[in-house]
Amino acid sequence: MATDDDPVELAVTALLVVQHSDHPRLVETLQALVASSRLPDRLIVIDATQGRDLPGMLAENPAIGDAGWALSVVTVPAGTPFAEIVDTAVTALPDPGEDAVVALRPRRRARKRPVRPRDRDEWLWLLHEDTAPDPEALAELSTVVAGSDRIGIAGCKVLDSDDPTRLVNVGIDLTRTGRHVGSRMQGEPDQGQHDDRRDVLGVSSAGMLIRRDVYLSLGGFDPAFDGDGDGLDVSWRAHLVGRQVIVVPSARAHQDLVGKDSDVDRPAPRSPRTLRSHRQVALARCSLLGLPFMALWVFLSSAFLGVLMLLLKRPRRSLAEFAQATAPFGLIRIVGARWRFIGRASTRRRNLSTIFVPWRGAMEHAVATIGDAITPEATRRDIPATEPVETGPVSRDAESMPAPIAGRTGVLRNPGLWVVLVLLVAAGVCWRDLITGGAIRGTGNGLTGGALQPFTTDASGVWRMWRDAWTGPGLGEAGSATPYLVVLAPLAWAAQQIPGVHGAASAAAVVTWLLVLAMPLSGLVAYRAGRIATHARWPRAAAALAWATLPTLTTAVAAGRLGPVVAHILFPFALAGAFEIGRRRASVPVTCGTVLVAAVIGSFAPALLIVISLVALGVVVIGPGWARLRGLAVAVLPWVVLGWWTRALFGDWRAVLAGPGGLDTLHTTPAWHLLLLHPAGPGSYTVWASVPVLVLGVAGLVRSGFGKASTGLALVGLLGLAAGLAAGHLHLVQWSDGVRTPWAGLGLDVFAAALIAAGLVGLRGLLAERSARAPQLAHRLAVGVTAAACVVFAGIAGLAAWQGQPTASLRPTPRGFRASCPRS
Repeated sequence: MATDDDPVELAVTALLVVQHSDHPRLVETLQALVASSRLPDRLIVIDATQGRDLPGMLAENPAIGDAGWALSVVTVPAGTPFAEIVDTAVTALPDPGEDAVVALRPRRRARKRPVRPRDRDEWLWLLHEDTAPDPEALAELSTVVAGSDRIGIAGCKVLDSDDPTRLVNVGIDLTRTGRHVGSRMQGEPDQGQHDDRRDVLGVSSAGMLIRRDVYLSLGGFDPAFDGDGDGLDVSWRAHLVGRQVIVVPSARAHQDLVGKDSDVDRPAPRSPRTLRSHRQVALARCSLLGLPFMALWVFLSSAFLGVLMLLLKRPRRSLAEFAQATAPFGLIRIVGARWRFIGRASTRRRNLSTIFVPWRGAMEHAVATIGDAITPEATRRDIPATEPVETGPVSRDAESMPAPIAGRTGVLRNPGLWVVLVLLVAAGVCWRDLITGGAIRGTGNGLTGGALQPFTTDASGVWRMWRDAWTGPGLGEAGSATPYLVVLAPLAWAAQQIPGVHGAASAAAVVTWLLVLAMPLSGLVAYRAGRIATHARWPRAAAALAWATLPTLTTAVAAGRLGPVVAHILFPFALAGAFEIGRRRASVPVTCGTVLVAAVIGSFAPALLIVISLVALGVVVIGPGWARLRGLAVAVLPWVVLGWWTRALFGDWRAVLAGPGGLDTLHTTPAWHLLLLHPAGPGSYTVWASVPVLVLGVAGLVRSGFGKASTGLALVGLLGLAAGLAAGHLHLVQWSDGVRTPWAGLGLDVFAAALIAAGLVGLRGLLAERSARAPQLAHRLAVGVTAAACVVFAGIAGLAAWQGQPTASLRPTPRGFRASCPRS
């Protein structure tokens, strides 16, 4: 047996798996093997093609047979995964001198097989048909593995065949729960930044060098992970039997990522199936005691991130997270893999802690992922323009690394995070009198007062309320369409699952939390939606502060107006989406997300859905190409989603101007108060504090001129202002205690949204561009205005939190009240 100080001559058998004889990279791979400085002692070409025509192709290339190695062809059944093909071929590995062997599929895979003493000095080099190694690759691998008897598996640095300067795989980084953390390695330019890597959890099966006795003692690849995660699983099991898994960056191999047989082990954020399998590998190789806890964590954390990414309009990332959330449900695969390996682990799992990504790194990666979703990638208009300079000749190895995009240098430097934290503090100050009460903690019966009636029920009760609107309660009464209950029901169910929440009043807890968190949620949504106007972060932060502290929100919260509060939270998404779909290259996810958000807004505040539909119809009229179809979808589909309630509008059009909390008593509000976005009522604060929103909005319109976007925002703003001024003069219904009119705050919300968006459009370009396109004075002025706006709106947030207390009109619901819908 070899020791660290006594290297021996190794015998290497290269196993080249060929599944497509017409693969464009196959000849290149064979030529690369022939050109190797250290030839393998044997070359076993595994014929898994449909036509069995590989021997004829090899005969046409005499250089392959004359290369100085023992060449054999093993024929295996076609149409099977790479891992099973290798297992089948190793089982029927021909003796030296045999030209061709037909192998049968092994009946029992991943079982320990007999090991001969000479197998300790023989290595199997696994190659895909599209994996072309460098001439020095095998020599580098052999030199490293010969130096230590503990090494069981060694992997190559895998590069992209189409662009040899781009990395594909330099080892696989995972947490103990199987979450990928090093996925950004793929696509990086290779400048040696990962050449110091050695001990890794797993390596790619493309170019993997595995000692034959290790392979036989492990039983080869596990059938549970054929096709996805085969390399990771065999590497993980090698660690558990006391063998070292390393990557040798000096051994380079090139792989085709777009061919017929590309590697499935590389970290691929957009490959949900692979990520799910890697999670299952972690569940199959963890301790039996920790299995249920790890399965629960994988499900909850992935489901949470999936929902979060869906809300942030990242459908692909959301799909990947949801796929990982289903990993614990593959019990047959997990239990089968554990059973086949039972009793063979010789190393304690806690001794492998150094090869996993630590939990701190995992948390930082999760936070960075959320930050990436909130902060979109820069576009051409956000990249500073610089004068072109002449550069001298440089090597391809001197290619610069991608410059870090502002906003990705650290989550703590993301102003969106600080905006949310400031608004959370403001919300805490605003609700200071009730912050420790059972209504907010979820242990009571919620809040009541103003337009908010007792809502003490659970998810099933909310569902029955909605169902009775269709079927009637059975008492001969006409049902009243309440589509917003469909949204509240799943939220109430989710609240019931939280420990400590009063399950029988979970719906009341959800309504209360929506009111309490209205400011931070509004700020987060506004910050995210502002990217449609500009990718500059600090102007969006100022806009988020302005939107979250508007008097229309503080008065709606204080009066218990559930519909206007939810609409205020979501309206920036809908308005931004309605304008975004007018662009020629708007994406389908944006269109679908806008339809969904508009439908939710319509269920709570139908009047705002009319505004979104009008903007979408404007896109239908003046939009380019496919934008007209997207505009038609946004204009029509939300009404279709609302279904029966839309049909009910034909019977009484007044319902469009109502909604939960959408009506107000008849009173007189000065027009200049409405112009300054103050609809009056509890929760209001100093009227003049809203002047900065008006000033910045008008200045933005003046600066941006009469383009399509600015003209559209001006029309939307005027429509909202007219609606706010006219609301108090429209008598909708006569109640026993007086006339009810539409609440003016909904129209003022539209007016304010247009003003804030106009301010962002006016600043667009000035902060991202330098003197090459914008005067230096204008750039400095824009920076000064942005900084001043952030300070002013932060101060307004403090003022709103101190003066806009909702406790004057809202109070905890006493026990014994019966559930009823929030008042319209």
